Amino acid sequence: MSAMTLMGEQTGVESYEVTATPDYGNRIRLKVAKGAYSAGYSNRTGYIVMTANGGTISAHRTFERAVSEAITRAKRYVAAYSKPRGRAA
Repeated sequence: MSAMTLMGEQTGVESYEVTATPDYGNRIRLKVAKGAYSAGYSNRTGYIVMTANGGTISAHRTFERAVSEAITRAKRYVAAYSKPRGRAA
């Protein structure tokens, strides 16, 4: 029986949060929020995918693209930790 979960919810007009809990490993939380980011030699305003403690993962021009990226990354994390790690006893 699998206990892994993936939940996402819009937490504001321009913010979103995804929580992933794999069968093995730690629960993670990714957030999407509006913010400024550096793009080469100029600063832009867009939507940032970040960890729960504020570490930036990626930046996007549209809210929809940022949410899609957060969900994709959470799915990859859950898939990576769907089996136990380490040597068999």
